[in-house]
Amino acid sequence: MVNEFSGTAHGPVVQAGRIDHLEVHYRPPATHLRQLPPVAELIGRDTELAQLRSLADTAPAAIGVGGPRWAGKSALAVAFAHEIADRYPDGQLYLDLRGNRHNPLSQEEALRWALRSSGLAAEDVPDDPSHLVSAYRSALADRRVLVVLDNVVDETTVDVFTRPAGLVLATGRGAPLFPRGVAKLHVRPLDLPDAIALLRREADSDVHWHGDDAERLARLCGGLPLPLIAVADHLRRTAYSPRGLADLVADGRVPLSSLSANGTALGDSLAVSYRRLPEEARQAFRRLGVFPGATVSDRAVQAVIGTGAPDDVKRAMIAEGLLVEHWRGGTTELPAPFRSPAREWLTDVDGSADQVLDRILDHYVDAAESALTAWLGAHPPGTDGRVSEVVRRTGRGFFLGEAENLRSLLESAATRRLDAAMGLALPLLEYLTRQDEDDLRAVHEPLLRAVTDLSGGHREAFALLVTLNETYARMSRPAEAADCLIEAQRLARAAHDDELATRATRLLLAAFDRKLALARESGDPERIANSLVLVAGEHHDLGNPRFARRLLLEALEFYRTTDDVPEIADVLAELGEVSREAGHLAESVQFLRESVRLFEQVEDAEGLALALASLSDALTDLGLHDEAAAALARSDELIDLDD
Repeated sequence: MVNEFSGTAHGPVVQAGRIDHLEVHYRPPATHLRQLPPVAELIGRDTELAQLRSLADTAPAAIGVGGPRWAGKSALAVAFAHEIADRYPDGQLYLDLRGNRHNPLSQEEALRWALRSSGLAAEDVPDDPSHLVSAYRSALADRRVLVVLDNVVDETTVDVFTRPAGLVLATGRGAPLFPRGVAKLHVRPLDLPDAIALLRREADSDVHWHGDDAERLARLCGGLPLPLIAVADHLRRTAYSPRGLADLVADGRVPLSSLSANGTALGDSLAVSYRRLPEEARQAFRRLGVFPGATVSDRAVQAVIGTGAPDDVKRAMIAEGLLVEHWRGGTTELPAPFRSPAREWLTDVDGSADQVLDRILDHYVDAAESALTAWLGAHPPGTDGRVSEVVRRTGRGFFLGEAENLRSLLESAATRRLDAAMGLALPLLEYLTRQDEDDLRAVHEPLLRAVTDLSGGHREAFALLVTLNETYARMSRPAEAADCLIEAQRLARAAHDDELATRATRLLLAAFDRKLALARESGDPERIANSLVLVAGEHHDLGNPRFARRLLLEALEFYRTTDDVPEIADVLAELGEVSREAGHLAESVQFLRESVRLFEQVEDAEGLALALASLSDALTDLGLHDEAAAALARSDELIDLDD
């Protein structure tokens, strides 16, 4: 055998007895591969890092980090890759596959890059694409190399790059990108406190925060790290205050999709995912930008697409990172920053945003009416009992799942369509009342607002308010029933309609009588006393001080048997007011002086100041001007101290 060499060598050493001609091509071994990008300090990702550590300890061949757009998956993966880099002494490869851009790397381009990075000379990289996978696996065979694949494009990529000796850490839009057998972590938006902390850290130290500015911006960003970083960058580079920018973002003048973060144009990356959706899912995404509810339920998708399979549409949007999944409760939502571009992409097929919203309202009004009928309505004779029970549960289940969306839809309807507001509110009120909900304000207030603002005139509004009063009375909701009559009376007086104002007053007095009668029927002294005070206050507001005085005197008898000094002081102060208006001046002064003494005893400065001011008025009416002036001066002094 001739120990000689002539030609080209690939590697650091050539051993031969005689070398005629030598051309050496040498690439560093994988031990010199340190390609990880710089690591940024994470906020609010301790749980996710702990989950990644747990997954890595099981020695998987690949880990997939998925989740919605802009959730900070890349930053999390890079931070974890730095943390475990020492486990892979032969190096770390990093490759951005550009799956969030319009020009993603093909699998062939990615493999060629990996081969060159592994130390293979360009001329030794196979020309035939079918040989690239085997060449890659041969180049890294038995080498413990960490490969980070950022922004994966399709589900086959992770499989292609996976090797027994190393680890592939991949990021992508969602779990469907990662094949079966890959350990998976789903990243969600940051909790509000962490989102605020990230926003404040990324903003310049010269940015001045006031009140709830940071919270508003964090909510507008949906807790997603990339919009938070983009907003902070915008604050640094412009003269906007946090409050001014929050206002501009909220009303759409500065869409978050128009900003950039970490070299990523937010709108462009969102458009990439949008264009990958099937047509029905694209249509749903655009229209969901108009949907006012937070939860994207199957019903919400049905409302925007009309016909079709809502579950398939939701899965398509989740796969593209356009919906956030909340595993607790199994709900999904369209993040706040996605809504503005979704509306901007509405087409002639969709119609205007107002037209889309009207169709959504019509759908939910019909659904709410049908669900209420199914839940509470009488089923046809001969209907199987089990079938009836299933129907009832389905009807009730609609309200259980859609109550929050119905409230949001009602808020929207209350500004534009009285019929839709009534159609949503009445079934929802029935549901909430039967659930023993104490607080109906989220339904009651927009409903009153809609009736007041959207009716054809004060008489139409009056009639609707009286009807609502009767509905509330049937539901045993006396406070809300009284609100309707008080609003009806206000509208009648504002329109100088004495006939309707008198009718409203009579109805109100009857309502107050019913409220007090219910309390007396209970036999509970404390409940009776509380009702007496409430009804007395309402009579006082209606200009009936004599009747209010009688009720308060009865309530005072009960409270004097208790040790509730603050309540006694309040009742005495109110008694002083109504007694003065009823013409009982000496009695008024007596009550007010006692209330002053009790407010001093419990050190209630605000109550004391008000009682002293009322006492000054009563003393003036009695002609005791010096005492009146002294009481007023002391009241003013307390108010100044409080200020």
